[in-house]
Amino acid sequence: MRDCDEQMGSNWTEKIYQSIAQTIDQRSQVYMRTDVDVRVESVLFGRNRSIIVSSNHGKLIMSNEVCN
Repeated sequence: MRDCDEQMGSNWTEKIYQSIAQTIDQRSQVYMRTDVDVRVESVLFGRNRSIIVSSNHGKLIMSNEVCN
């Protein structure tokens, strides 16, 4: 998919992975059903262990809490 995106100048792959990460966040939050405010963040990795995409919340934690 990435090769096709590169050839066509589109970013469908990024949009698909972003949608998957957001859905993981949302479904996990619903599943947890807790009285405590728990924030769910998703980071998706490729086979080579590099980050493919992170959810909006995942980007916050990666930029502020983990990397600093």
